[in-house]
Formats: sequence, structure tokens, C-alpha cells
Amino acid sequence: MIICRPTTLLFRRFWMRSHFSPFLVTNILLVILWFTTSTSANEIEIVQDIPENPVAMSDESVAGGLKIYVRFCRACHGTGGVGDGPGAPPDVPPPNLVDAECYEGCLDGEVFNAIRNGVPPDYYMEPWEGRITDEDIWNIVNYLNSLKE
Repeated sequence: MIICRPTTLLFRRFWMRSHFSPFLVTNILLVILWFTTSTSANEIEIVQDIPENPVAMSDESVAGGLKIYVRFCRACHGTGGVGDGPGAPPDVPPPNLVDAECYEGCLDGEVFNAIRNGVPPDYYMEPWEGRITDEDIWNIVNYLNSLKE
């Protein structure tokens, strides 16, 4: 039989109040903060280096870009680059690549990164790194620039 002294009960109550309660309160606050400040993937900005275009704009580069575009990009972005390709996801149409508003102020390196690394968060525009060489991606960028002119 265990006999508890009043001081032992007081000690237990004090310990529960002083150790358990702050722990519980802290966890409750953390859970509240987690749900009230969670950010969606759309709000997360991914910082990437924006490279300079090392491939000069030329007829050869544009022709090479067209060849690669037809092979890999046309299915989603369409023949004219307006985003009407048959392989495009029906719920998220690809951007119109010849629309000045779409790429106004967009650097060549940003387009390169989008092709090479894909477009987060859902990656409807999947990454092409490893399937298309960097030089060919730059040729595609030059081809897209020729469409805007």
C-alpha cells in the first residue's frame, strides 16, 4: 500500500502545472500557427540563377530551335506557339508563346530555366534537362524570340 503525503501531492500538482501545462500550451500554439500561416506552393518563390544566353541569335540557331521545338514542344504549345497543342492538359492550357504580354520583360535565362527545370509547383511544364541539351534549349529560346519579332 502506498501512502501519499500531502507534500507529494502538492509536488505532483506543481510539477504538472509547471512542466506539462507549458508544454501543452506551446504545442497548441504551434499547431495554431501551422494552420494560420501555412503557405501554398504557389506563394513560394524559387530563386534560380538567371543565365545569360550564350548562343547568338542567328538563322542557324533559329532553325535548330524550330527543329527541336517541333519535336518536343509542339504537342502542348501548338504549331504556332499559341498554346493550342493536342497534348496540352485540358485544365491548364500552356501559355501563348507569341503573345507579347506573356513574355514582356521576360529574360532569355528565365525561359531557359523554365524549359530546363520545369515550372513549379505542379510541373505541368515538365523539366527537359537531360532530354534536350543546353545548347538546343538556347536555340529554342532564340526561336521563341524570333516568333515575337
